[in-house]
Amino acid sequence: FPFEGLVYLHQSEILNLSSTTYQRVYDDLVGLENIDMYELLSSIENWENYRFIVENFLLPHTKGNANRKDEQTLKVLEVLRKIQTGRPLNILDYGAGQCRVWECLKLAIPDTTERNHLLCYKAYDIYPAKKRPKDVIYYTEKEAVEKSGKYDVVILMNVLHEIEPEEWCDVFQTIHSFLNSNGILIFLEVLSLTNGEQPYGQAGFLLLRDKQVKYLFPNSYSEKLPDSRIAEKSNCWVIPAQDLERVQDQQIPKVIHSLEEECEKLLKKIDKERARIA
Repeated sequence: FPFEGLVYLHQSEILNLSSTTYQRVYDDLVGLENIDMYELLSSIENWENYRFIVENFLLPHTKGNANRKDEQTLKVLEVLRKIQTGRPLNILDYGAGQCRVWECLKLAIPDTTERNHLLCYKAYDIYPAKKRPKDVIYYTEKEAVEKSGKYDVVILMNVLHEIEPEEWCDVFQTIHSFLNSNGILIFLEVLSLTNGEQPYGQAGFLLLRDKQVKYLFPNSYSEKLPDSRIAEKSNCWVIPAQDLERVQDQQIPKVIHSLEEECEKLLKKIDKERARIA
């Protein structure tokens, strides 16, 4: 069947099509433990692969549908509550897009008084989204952000992988200029992209992991959800302002090489698992 012709109704809801749809349908209807049937229908893997390739020619997918239990937002909220000083924290969402972070925070902290006591949220994006909340101050120029004063926190969520590596140092320097001396960067990236999307630049998407972030920022620390019973889908690092200023251009190739080695090990591990199952 053509991929676009597939409609999967699960528990009274139509699931959105993605690169994992075929596996989901197969697992629910047949079961992955049935190896004979899996071999019979093994072309499912090719279908998934072809669909992912097609997605790589489409514009980046904007994640919508704000959720009060959004994993990344809850990690941000955990950090904000730890550093709360008794006054609202000045927060800047760097590369804010449609301000999904803000929409999720409003759901996670429904009490307006409590929310206003904890944070003062503003957004910045040089490529502003057409749809953005009216209750947010939204900057589109660096100079305007600098005039607005210093920030306690800058949030960089799912943004760096869409920026060319040669621009990373400038990004970190810019963020440093936005922060006060005791400020922090909350840096988040998903572990893997579940949807294919067309890269903005020539380097594709480079999703940094803990080892690479430690190369860039030795004093950073990872933030985990407390008592999490499910596998986390993203990383969250807290980086002091002074570490941002120390990043140099010569570090970037080392970081990319480290990521290359880590990906190669992961691919070999996956290949061995595929061979074991076969």
